[in-house]
Amino acid sequence: MSELPINESIRLAREHFFNGCGVPSGLVSGYISRSWQRCAEQGLSARQAAEPLALSAGDFAQHQADNRRLINLAQPEMENLYRQLSHARTMITLTDADATILAMLGDQDFLVELRGKSICEGMRWDEATMGTNALGTTVIEQRPLIIHGAEHYLERNALFTCSAAPIHDPAGRLLGVIDISADHLRRESQTLALLTMSVRMIENRLFFLEYGQHFVLRFHSRPEFLHTLWEGITVFDGDGTLVAANEEALTQLGLTRANMAGQCFSSLFDSSLPSVLRDGNGSFMSSLTLREGGAVYGLMQSPRPQAAPVRPRPAPAAAAPDLLRQAGEDPAMERQLLRAARAFAARIPVVIQGETGTGKELLAQALHRSGSRPDGAFVAVNCAAIPEGLIESELFGYRDGAFTGARKGGHAGRILQAHGGTLFLDEIGDMPLALQARLLRVLQEREVLPLGADKAIPVDIDVICATHHQLSAAVTGGRFRQDLYFRLNGLRVELPPLRKRSNFAAILEQMLADLGAGDVRLTARAQQAVSTYEWPGNLRELHSVLRTALVLCDGNCIDLEDLPEELLGALHQGRACVREAAALAAPATDLESMELDAIRHAIDQCAGNISEAAQQLGISRATIYRKLKNAS
Repeated sequence: MSELPINESIRLAREHFFNGCGVPSGLVSGYISRSWQRCAEQGLSARQAAEPLALSAGDFAQHQADNRRLINLAQPEMENLYRQLSHARTMITLTDADATILAMLGDQDFLVELRGKSICEGMRWDEATMGTNALGTTVIEQRPLIIHGAEHYLERNALFTCSAAPIHDPAGRLLGVIDISADHLRRESQTLALLTMSVRMIENRLFFLEYGQHFVLRFHSRPEFLHTLWEGITVFDGDGTLVAANEEALTQLGLTRANMAGQCFSSLFDSSLPSVLRDGNGSFMSSLTLREGGAVYGLMQSPRPQAAPVRPRPAPAAAAPDLLRQAGEDPAMERQLLRAARAFAARIPVVIQGETGTGKELLAQALHRSGSRPDGAFVAVNCAAIPEGLIESELFGYRDGAFTGARKGGHAGRILQAHGGTLFLDEIGDMPLALQARLLRVLQEREVLPLGADKAIPVDIDVICATHHQLSAAVTGGRFRQDLYFRLNGLRVELPPLRKRSNFAAILEQMLADLGAGDVRLTARAQQAVSTYEWPGNLRELHSVLRTALVLCDGNCIDLEDLPEELLGALHQGRACVREAAALAAPATDLESMELDAIRHAIDQCAGNISEAAQQLGISRATIYRKLKNAS
């Protein structure tokens, strides 16, 4: 008998189940059958229009603060996933352990549509209320899963295909769930695999954050799998007692969460922890023999030195290490960031200027943590990503019935969600002029008036803005209000693009450490390639490239072939095009002059259009500007 098409099998499964006949084996996954049964026992009707529990603005702000570390760890992986998927009608969601949505990322038109279906931050999508769904069902099943179309218990949710994976802490406790939802017509097998890899990255990183004062052993039976997602990670205290282990370690050691308690180093390996530390001295060891037979290759990481006690100091000084990390050992940038910290701690607004991917939001988060209210909410709003027709309700909120399609019970805007904390307005230069006036009033009066409300609500926020525009030029051009500019521009921080950073090597080393690969090095060829590349995506692109290279590399060395083909191709094409254009241009006596002549010739051919000339030459506009500037 040929296999049934997936939609037909789901239809038959629903027909049998809702007629009281159970689900025949093989039509849907076991976790779907179990979930349907739980929903039926809860008394849910497949046709009911259930609404999730919605947290108040104050409760949601506290909820985000309580889960700040999880959000900070998950956001880079969510952004990387979204870049890899890059589909319209796709959404990536992070929840806590109760299926309450903490953060969302996705196609803006799709997000707007989902808000109308009560899928937005602060909503709790538990299975008992919302039926079979990837978020709530993953919380119960505690395993990666896919729920496609009509596999959702409630008919209203059959429009989506959702892949979800749980995030566990080193002790195996559930921290949250990441979900990728898309149009129900698209079911892609690689989505769950990508999601599971991202979750492993988050979980492995947690080991090194939580157990910096312990002995951490990374191991695998094959040395090429060290520093990959498939390595085992175990944590031991000073007495050699096993404190924590990831799933890969448990599998390789033949343990479970239930029987790992009481295990020690010498009960797992044919050696003691002191002897390994003495013989290996924390370096790469040829092998460790397992008590149960077999051998593994391992790398032992000793506890980080305890920081000296810090005497009470003002908030900016105490938070300096966090900020200096953003500077990457650049003295000039260190001074700039410390000035910003002092200003922000005094509740002076800060504007962060820089290209896309230079780390503006990361810096804003560091400033928030260094400010006078680090425990308050940090609420980020991308003014360029929210459609103009929705940004007013998104920022200022609305009351029940304020307009057609408004959510029942109303919506607390982002400004109120930031009460007692920090409001981060990313790409502030793209905010519509009409809303600039409303924002100015909020900052002046310290109160916000939601749409449809007749009474303003007091609000207490600190403000950080970011933009890739020159706001002063936008003011001159009439695109930005001068009075709002002076209100926001308390102190300006300029983040240079990666190609202009003088401390590239330090940034590279720090990013490898952040990825849990501080002992990984680049070969001379790879180092030359990454140093020469223009990095149009800046720090975000560098993070993605290194993350991929760490998966592909052998041992603890990244070579040229481990780098993405796009990067190598861009380098090769750029050099070849410049050389070719230089040869066709006016004769010159050296390569530098030939390149400069080729650039000028291309600009003349393109009637002064720098973008068109850059495209013709196969190099970036920034390269053209830099070479022309150096020649002047």
